Amino acid sequence: MSNYLPLPEKYRQHINLKKLFKADGSYVRPAEDPVTMWAIQILATLKLLISLL
Repeated sequence: MSNYLPLPEKYRQHINLKKLFKADGSYVRPAEDPVTMWAIQILATLKLLISLL
C-alpha cells in the first residue's frame, strides 16, 4: 500500500483524521497502521459510491 491515498480534502481536514496527514496528503506515521488505512479507503469508496447515486 502506498504512503499516499487520493483522499478527499474534507477527510484530510476532518478533526479526527487531520493529525494523520501532512500538508501534502502523505501519511504521518512511518509505518502505516493497517486498520486506519482500511478505514480511510472505506471512506473514500463510500464518497465515490455516494457521488454515483
